Amino acid sequence: MVEGNAGSGKTVLMSNIFYDLVHEDQISANEQKIDDNSQRLSVAMIVNQDEQLKVYKEISKKLFDKDDQVQVAKPATFIKQVDPENKIDIALIDEAHLLLTQKNQAYAKYGNNMLKDIMKRAKVIMAVYDPGQVLSTASVWEKKDFAELEEKAGKNNIIYLSNQMRIDASQATIDWIRNVIDNGVINKVPQDDNYQIKVFKDPSEMQKAIQEKNSDQKNGISRMVATFDWDYSGGKTQPPDNQRYWEVSEGKWHMPWNYEINRRDKYESKHRAHKSVKYSEQSWAEKDYTIDEIGSTYTVQGFDLNYVGVELGPSVKYRNGHIIHDPLESSNSKATQKRDSTKSYADTLLKNEFNVLMTRGVHGLYIHAVDPELQKALEEASK
Repeated sequence: MVEGNAGSGKTVLMSNIFYDLVHEDQISANEQKIDDNSQRLSVAMIVNQDEQLKVYKEISKKLFDKDDQVQVAKPATFIKQVDPENKIDIALIDEAHLLLTQKNQAYAKYGNNMLKDIMKRAKVIMAVYDPGQVLSTASVWEKKDFAELEEKAGKNNIIYLSNQMRIDASQATIDWIRNVIDNGVINKVPQDDNYQIKVFKDPSEMQKAIQEKNSDQKNGISRMVATFDWDYSGGKTQPPDNQRYWEVSEGKWHMPWNYEINRRDKYESKHRAHKSVKYSEQSWAEKDYTIDEIGSTYTVQGFDLNYVGVELGPSVKYRNGHIIHDPLESSNSKATQKRDSTKSYADTLLKNEFNVLMTRGVHGLYIHAVDPELQKALEEASK
């Protein structure tokens, strides 16, 4: 088990181990002149996040041969395809905090707990996780259950990643961001030559600034993101009559939610011929047209952005000198719904959503808040 905060290098670690396991085994097989592929290690990379899955599939295509016994899959697919009586050698699980820990409609026919069901199908498991990035009620581990899991792994097999590898900033800046997220406290924004924290009075100005940063691709992609405080059907229904898209809005400013341009305008089919990689094979942030969309935790979790513009919706408030999270203002039903009809984890899960969005930027964090008190506190801190 490997635990680390957002940006601590969990995915980098997993990608390298994934490559090394297959590559070193391949060298060993060649040296021993083994022709039988059945004697090679069987390795699976499992991730319960669509955008990360696309990345790992691209990595797999580029780095591995067809003969390598490599599988890249979502957990339900892996569990369905692997017989517990014929276990694979090694299962690597990235973003293990996104695995389901209770039955739901989509998973009920396979089992009760994804991690436990994967453990039945692999001889060795390495799982990386961050308790601060659990996003849905169905993925919450009860304390006693998680303690049992840690005991099963053994103290020597629990590794903690402490370095901040994503945010290229001074320790004072990192501490400021963590203090805002973890303690809800807004101190004076530190000066930092490597990292820019900027508070915008108007979201449209923040959008323009992100577009400008994104136009210079030498340092990577910049995108707008938002807390899930505006309705979005995910393509299941049409947007309201007065809207072209499901969107994030404040006053006269508005932006389509992630994947809305593609879904409504069929952008992909129009422009696919001009791309060497199909849009469907790219993660949300990699698609060029998504500079005109706004992402959520479900599309940016696990990804690095050069600059990130964070639109904090009405669920993020500032009261009595602290940031609070209001479930009544959130549209994220996965976080606000109760577990077993009684237990609510909404406060923790909305704080985790906040954590994911605020830690995406490598070189800069731009912020605007809908809540007037929060916006005022941020503006005062940035003077």
